[in-house]
Amino acid sequence: MFPEDHVRATLETLKETAVTATKYGAVVFCKPGGKLLQKGEWDPGYWGNEGVHPPSVFMLAMTYMYEGQREFVIEPARRAVAEVVRRGWCWDWPMALDTALGPRVGTDYYQNMLLWALPAALDGKDLAAKFCNKPKTGVKPRRR
Repeated sequence: MFPEDHVRATLETLKETAVTATKYGAVVFCKPGGKLLQKGEWDPGYWGNEGVHPPSVFMLAMTYMYEGQREFVIEPARRAVAEVVRRGWCWDWPMALDTALGPRVGTDYYQNMLLWALPAALDGKDLAAKFCNKPKTGVKPRRR
């Protein structure tokens, strides 16, 4: 769907910026070099200056996994889940959390169900192949 070199460049950029900017997975917005936004610099709205969107962390982790960078993203994905659990939101997952201020931003049950696709990605398969006993749906992870 996208040129491989663009995918690799994007993932490398995110690794050096959004993923390194927080210990909770990946921030939604940051400056080049992984520097966090400062108050008054730009208003990212409800995402906050250190906002993490757990479903996006899971999608990002799966993209890295399908691109052969499995070991890199296991820890950021684990940290995103661990922070939600640490805050006691196990059954009421947030849509976003601001790691600087601590408040939950909304709840989003269905987006957070992306968590359940991670085991399939860890195996290099798609969700249907992992849980539905159906033939693979065409996801072909590139091995490097």
